[in-house]
Amino acid sequence: EFGRHTTAQISVRVDDLRQIADAMAALRDDPPRTLLGRPATVDEPDAGILRFRADAVRVVVRPSGTEPKLKAYLEVVGDPAGIDALKAELAPRLQSTAPNWRSPASPSPGTM
Repeated sequence: EFGRHTTAQISVRVDDLRQIADAMAALRDDPPRTLLGRPATVDEPDAGILRFRADAVRVVVRPSGTEPKLKAYLEVVGDPAGIDALKAELAPRLQSTAPNWRSPASPSPGTM
């Protein structure tokens, strides 16, 4: 797609690696039906990776390969304010998987 791409990340640190498997299973069993109010689809392009898409929105969720974390990579095309709205929409769902989740400060457009 053409246009301004804004990205961000949500990172959930866990104390027990089973929390990551449980979170991925929950997202697989009950994926978001919408992203920013737009109908969403889900696919699993590789084992352990979930990808959610809506018009001008993409979210990839996967376990970290090096740390006890669940990571969500967010991308919005168009209005950069959409990334904050997407983080606000998804963070509570991911936050419920671990009590000590972290999300970095708001990103600059086009960075991840």
